[in-house]
Amino acid sequence: MKKEIPKRTRAFSTANFTCEQKIFTNTSFACLDLETRIGINIFNINPIMALSYFLCCFRNISNPNAIATFLTSCPFFSKKKIGEMLGNISNKFCEQILVEFINKFEIVGVPLEDSYRKFMSCFKMPGESQKIEKIIKLFSSQYFLSNKEMDFDGYRYENEDSVMVLLYALTMLNVDLHNCAINKKMTREEFIINVKRTEDCANVYEEILGQFYDNILNKEFETGFDNTSQLIQLRKLLCTNDLEFVTENRQLIAIFEGSEIYIDIFNRINLKPRTFFMFNDCFICLKKTSPVNSSQTINFQYKCKKIFKLAEYKVYPNHKSTLPNTLSFCPTTNKVKIQYKN
Repeated sequence: MKKEIPKRTRAFSTANFTCEQKIFTNTSFACLDLETRIGINIFNINPIMALSYFLCCFRNISNPNAIATFLTSCPFFSKKKIGEMLGNISNKFCEQILVEFINKFEIVGVPLEDSYRKFMSCFKMPGESQKIEKIIKLFSSQYFLSNKEMDFDGYRYENEDSVMVLLYALTMLNVDLHNCAINKKMTREEFIINVKRTEDCANVYEEILGQFYDNILNKEFETGFDNTSQLIQLRKLLCTNDLEFVTENRQLIAIFEGSEIYIDIFNRINLKPRTFFMFNDCFICLKKTSPVNSSQTINFQYKCKKIFKLAEYKVYPNHKSTLPNTLSFCPTTNKVKIQYKN
């Protein structure tokens, strides 16, 4: 009968704890109450399901205006998922949220491009043309009603359709000029001719259209900072892009340094320095290493050693004398324990 060899236990001691506040300028995700964190996580997976959750569980987030305020003030919502919800053409409640969402922006007396640029920074425009049209149409209607008596550079917009055609043209121009997959870029003259060919914008001054083109050429419409922006920055430090690192529902909780402690079958302990990324859904152990590409400007990168999906582990304190002040990660599928010293 073969003698069973004990499995090696992994443990980690931590030091120099670096919490999320040093990255976020707003309140840390970890400091939000549990119900709010659950709602944000649901939204970043399925926005429509999250709306039902908010309406059922929050008295102060129970109408389109309150939801729009929450979406524009909380930095932990995925801008992509906000765009998906705002562009939901079959949901009347989403349309009401979109109207209130637009009302959160100061557009009275603000030039069209400036107000639209600010609006576009708060969500990622969906790719479907019907959804783009719906969002632009409602924004155009609100903008025209707020500025129909205003002159901008000597020009007054004639109707809602003229604003809508212009905004749609600006949206397509932004894609054309800043999409790397498009080799032949639209010229300034082509843009002006194409816009003035439309019936609603035939009277728009060429100087105004030319200024629109120059501004977008020099600075594209950019989506603002959200939870995925952090992940994109952190991914640059990883040695590989194979890891599914950037997901809409992932939130950074903390980054800290520590040591990986290997305990062999003879109870000998070996320490190895590690860096840990803690997220709302997983715990990643990384090894600091030299950059894969010597031409890179960064001084170091991280090689992923292990990913622990928190849904697959039970986490509890461990106060054994051999490894005091540790957290044990116990897989729900078996009895193998993975321990972290804090």
